Amino acid sequence: MTIKSILVPVLGSERDAVALKSAVMLAEPFAAHIDVLFARLNPSEAVPLVGEGMSSTVVDQLMQSAESEWALRARRARASYEDVKVAGLPEQDHPTFSNKATVAWHEVAGRQEDVVARACHLADLIVFARPAPASDELQSTLTVEAALMSGGRPVLLAPPALPDSLGAQIAIAWRDSSDCTRAVAGAMPLLQRAEKVTVMTAGTTRTHAGRATELTSYLAWHGIAATERRITPGPEGVGGSLLEEAAQVGADLLVMGGYGHSRVRQLILGGVTRYVLAHAGLPVLMAH
Repeated sequence: MTIKSILVPVLGSERDAVALKSAVMLAEPFAAHIDVLFARLNPSEAVPLVGEGMSSTVVDQLMQSAESEWALRARRARASYEDVKVAGLPEQDHPTFSNKATVAWHEVAGRQEDVVARACHLADLIVFARPAPASDELQSTLTVEAALMSGGRPVLLAPPALPDSLGAQIAIAWRDSSDCTRAVAGAMPLLQRAEKVTVMTAGTTRTHAGRATELTSYLAWHGIAATERRITPGPEGVGGSLLEEAAQVGADLLVMGGYGHSRVRQLILGGVTRYVLAHAGLPVLMAH
């Protein structure tokens, strides 16, 4: 079990750099390939034409403005990609038997959330910068939603400031659910390489803390010696207690299920997941 194909959707924002750096940190130990994907929206789709009285001149101006905006995003995204190449990763379009991580640029026409949802199907891991809770991050949020809900692959969200290592010390927020099961399965290549794995469970009405033993036993069959930490939720709830415990054990990656469900054009996650993503100072790998 390994990671050989990593997908990094980029938007042409300053957050692209942290997503790409995270992907490089993950790719190098596995000699994996990184596909950097930029989806350029057609101006006719980018401009909402509302009302029948809009003049052709105004429409043309809006179309030109949208085209300029997407061209600028493409240049910014490409610049971030070139920085990855400068960092030492060779560019490679076709599979090889190289023992070194490689990278390739792809620019595709279409809505990013649709393009990414399709591309996810043939990647081992999807890496994003964590969207900021701001209106200008709507497109990024929609794309993360598409990958998480429709991609069928684990998603890693990187915080603005990355730890020095990624995956050396992993914490698992565990409850007996399909989301957590998929997250652990997706993280298995990283878990098998980790120096330390900690299984954290919180005793709540939905989770029995004793279930940690079942997971540590399962991991042991895969050669992973994990330790258990049982958490009593504090004032900040389960999410706050998980992050506090992850910090105490020195985790540089948190694995958890993407609790919750999708609602039209929004990323709707359960309270624990939402809290963790808003406050985590470490990368979070999750699945839905």
